[in-house]
Order: sequence, then structure tokens, then C-alpha cells
Amino acid sequence: MIQEKEIQKLVYKLISYPQERINLFRAIELNNKGDILISLPKKIQHKILNELTDDEITLILHHLDPDKSTDVLQILNNKRMDQIIKKLNANIKSKVEFLLKFNPKTAAGIMNLDYVLINKKLPIKEISKTIQIHEERTGKFPTILIEEGGILLGELPGHSVTLHKNKDISRYIKKLPTINYNSDEKDVISIFKKNPHHKIVVMDYDKSVMGIIYSDEILRLMEKQSGKNLYFFAGVHYET
Repeated sequence: MIQEKEIQKLVYKLISYPQERINLFRAIELNNKGDILISLPKKIQHKILNELTDDEITLILHHLDPDKSTDVLQILNNKRMDQIIKKLNANIKSKVEFLLKFNPKTAAGIMNLDYVLINKKLPIKEISKTIQIHEERTGKFPTILIEEGGILLGELPGHSVTLHKNKDISRYIKKLPTINYNSDEKDVISIFKKNPHHKIVVMDYDKSVMGIIYSDEILRLMEKQSGKNLYFFAGVHYET
């Protein structure tokens, strides 16, 4: 995964050299293009996307989480967005289509689907299998959410699965803050400030789990609302 320092350098170049921007962007390694793209101001994201072909954008989205892919797609006009969605692989396509149903300025609009929901009574061995299947399908280690009788109990830290194979998992479950799916961005930030360093679980009206909001996404949201971007070098301005 690309390091933050390298992201800063590339963002600086893409902002500072508009005439060379598209060539600089195309020269970035494919698996890093998405992370660089979403670190740029929206107007510059739009300019770059307009220069890329549908196939180029599709390849970039295949290297991003579905929630970030959704953010990129929402920059495009509806016609082009639909064309690109058709090109996505089945797994990403279904998740993106689900996320696009929600207002992007609500909790559901910024949530991530990188989690597994496990019944408390499931043996550790079976939990490990579920995690493995998720990893093979997505390439990501999921957040492990534990429920009992349809009620969310909290998160089981990943290390607990490997370190405590023959023990009752109850003592290792950690409570997580929750939020209703249609709560606005201000509510998300407010809950995060009260529970720093924690994920927030997005819930439907019936208290079922819909997704996870990770702290890095909330920090990015806070940056946007404050009009700052931690990736910019001091004194750098970009065209509007």
C-alpha cells in the first residue's frame, strides 16, 4: 500500500502542474491510482476523470473499496456512471449499486461494507472460515461484528480469533457506537468526537447492521468540512 508521504508528493505534483496532470496520473501504478484520486480536490478529480477512458476508470475502481468507488462514480454524470457500472465485476457492482441508493451526505452514504456479522455461538473455527472466505473474495480482513438474537453485541478484535481459539469469545467483544443510516454527516462527526479511534456501525430502523464507517473516512469528512486537506503542502493553491 502506498505510503502517506508518497501520496503527498504525488498530490502536490498533480495540483501544481495542470499541463502535465493527466500524464503524471497515468504514470502512477494502477493499484495506487484510486488512493491518489480520492485524495485530490473534487474539481481536480473531475478534470482527471474527464480525461480518462471508461476502461481506465473501471480498472481504477477494481482496486478501490466499494464505498470509495461509489464516491468516484458520483462525480460522473449519470450516463457515464451507468456505463462504467456495467463494466464492474459482479462483486463490486452489487455493492456499488447498493451504496448508490443512499444520499451521499448521510451515514449510509459514507459507510463501508467490509465486515462480517457473526452469531455469538458460532465456534472460533467457523468464524475463521467466514473471515477467510471474506478475505479471498475481497482481499481485505473484515471487521468482525458479533450478534445474538438479532442484536448487535459489538466487535471481536481480529487477534482474538487466533489467540483464543478454545475460549469463550464473550469477554473479548468490544462495544461500538452506532448510528441510524439516514443520520447526516454532522451526526457522524459528533458521534466520532465522543468515541475517537472507534468505528461506527450504521444501523437500519429495525436495528440490523447495514455497514461500517471507519475513522479514516470520518477524518476525511472533517477535513472536507473544515476546508483543509492534510495531504496538501503548506502554501500550495490549486485552480478553481
